[in-house]
Amino acid sequence: MVIIFQNIDEFKKLFQEHYNGLVNFVYSRYVNDMDEARDIIQATFMKIWKGRDKIDVTSSPKSYLYQVAKNCSLDHIRKYKSKMSVVLEDDLERLDRVEEEVSKDADSFYLRTKIVEALSVLKPKTREIFELNKFEGLTYEEIANHMDISKRTVESNIARALVLLKKELSQTLKF
Repeated sequence: MVIIFQNIDEFKKLFQEHYNGLVNFVYSRYVNDMDEARDIIQATFMKIWKGRDKIDVTSSPKSYLYQVAKNCSLDHIRKYKSKMSVVLEDDLERLDRVEEEVSKDADSFYLRTKIVEALSVLKPKTREIFELNKFEGLTYEEIANHMDISKRTVESNIARALVLLKKELSQTLKF
């Protein structure tokens, strides 16, 4: 067993000698992020220090450090991938919901635009009656009283508007 990991002064010396090389090793081979590489090497040295009583180094301390750094890097990558897969699944679900909402909004906007365009072919009086009923929510009787016309005139104008709108929209929207 190598005593180098038991003595705090020797351990600090080993840390200072190999820290930069290990960070560069992990950075260039595994994570491609300097902060993550530093964190991994910090964790590597913490792991070695905490388990120093159980460590039996048969090769050089430097080789051992690089092997532990490699294993810690791979563990980090596995954890990152599993976290990312959960995050990605959540993000994909959110993205699906947003796309669905956007699609509904786009379809709704498109439909409203086409209805407004179709309304432009109606005569002004018929259009006003239709809008009062469908957009303002007035009843036939309320429209008749408001415009000083008969309820029957309101009914026939609404019917005429619906026929024309259906014709206009069926050509545009391919019903």
